[in-house]
Amino acid sequence: MARHFLAPHLGDLSKRLGAPTLTILSESHVASLARVEADLALRLTRGTDDGEIVKRVGRMHFALYAHRSYARIDQPSEWEFVGYTRRQADFEHKRWLYQTIARRRIACEVIDLSNQYEAACSGIGVAGLPCFIGDADPRLVKLESEEVMLELGIWLALHPDRRRDALVRDTMSTITELLQAEFLVD
Repeated sequence: MARHFLAPHLGDLSKRLGAPTLTILSESHVASLARVEADLALRLTRGTDDGEIVKRVGRMHFALYAHRSYARIDQPSEWEFVGYTRRQADFEHKRWLYQTIARRRIACEVIDLSNQYEAACSGIGVAGLPCFIGDADPRLVKLESEEVMLELGIWLALHPDRRRDALVRDTMSTITELLQAEFLVD
């Protein structure tokens, strides 16, 4: 979300909000709002802190993509995939991807979704990408598959003490509008 959704919209987000200082934390752990690691969290998981105010604001659909010139594009049983290294902890996208890969070959292992995207664009293999990323890149083709595609909820969370903060509320509204513009809303 940080690299492919927030980053392209940072200028617009800053202008709409009156040029506040924005700090984007893109980490594999869930930021603790109770420990003031952030004022607002945009997540692909609901989170676990019962003290947070959490609202589902959208959903992210995934599909399989390959470069237009990928040699095995019409041979699903022969697809080679872009996977994750063993260093990455277990998470929903990784579980779905490896279930989809099943016994097929992994041509390349990377550490995150941004690198999966870049690897797919290079032509090395098939990657499971968010549709808003894959559909927007003319180098990629969405592959037809009988596999069940992944869908993740997009959640905004804030600490209850921040709910009356005008900047936090305006940021939430602006992010929701940007999600709507990218067709990532429920």
